[in-house]
Amino acid sequence: MWSMPEKILRGVAAGILGCAVIGFILGLAGAAPRARLPGEQASTSSGTGSSASDALPINLDALPPLPKVTEEEAMTEEEKAEAEKKAEEAKKAEAEKKAEAEKEKAARLAEAEKASKPAEPSAPAPASTPEPAAPPPAKEEPLF
Repeated sequence: MWSMPEKILRGVAAGILGCAVIGFILGLAGAAPRARLPGEQASTSSGTGSSASDALPINLDALPPLPKVTEEEAMTEEEKAEAEKKAEEAKKAEAEKKAEAEKEKAARLAEAEKASKPAEPSAPAPASTPEPAAPPPAKEEPLF
């Protein structure tokens, strides 16, 4: 039936059983202490509350300072409308300046082109002979 002698089989079984018992005992020793169930009273109550050394009591009277109001928030509606008008006028003036600069630039370019063009000849230039067309490309032969 088994290929080993019965004495060796008993020794192996005893070793496995010993490992199981030792594992169970170590599991019990390393487990956390028994916890309370919801609603269950603590068996020992010290009544000291928090033991933190840096804990401070809550002070509801001390509130953080209010944030500072910026100039933009403090402006009235009239002042805001006036500031927007000034900004729009400034944008329009800037756009007009850019348009004038573009017109001046275009005028200068037109004058420069007129000055750089040579005088047109009165007689037409003789027609040159057309160049012969390039020969068609050679046919490629397949590699195989």
